[in-house]
Amino acid sequence: MKLSLYISLLIISLLAFSSCNSNKSMTTSDIANTEVITPCSEYGESDKAFFRACASATSSSISLSRDKAINQTRTQLAQKIIDKTKSAGAKYSSEHKNTDNKTFETVANDAVETLLKDLSPTCEKYSETNGRYTTYIAVEIERSKALEKINSLLTSRIQGFDAETFTLFFNE
Repeated sequence: MKLSLYISLLIISLLAFSSCNSNKSMTTSDIANTEVITPCSEYGESDKAFFRACASATSSSISLSRDKAINQTRTQLAQKIIDKTKSAGAKYSSEHKNTDNKTFETVANDAVETLLKDLSPTCEKYSETNGRYTTYIAVEIERSKALEKINSLLTSRIQGFDAETFTLFFNE
């Protein structure tokens, strides 16, 4: 009787153990192929009409996480505009020998400073995990608005500046 009881318990234990282990575990390739979608990321890709940026930040304070995320998006956006201006400026300078490349970088920095003052998010989402807040933010600036400001500054600083040619390079 004891033997049959032990055998029965053994079989029940094995069945219970095997049923707990029946779920398929994720392999390394499954993990590598798992798509991660970040909130607001769909609003962060620049195109022909807008300069865009998105970022996230985490903190124990929701307002601090928001401030960090805003600062990161502004930095990214500023860098995109500065890089585009410097690139267009280099092409412009190669055609107009009397133009200094440093002027384009200075103008880009000045324009960005003005453009980012009134920037507001196009997407803003929050999550909370274990008392830590993550803020996801996306921002954008119209390319035409940025170009208008840059052309205005360049016209005032470069004698004989050809805004039409610069615009062509900027929009490439």
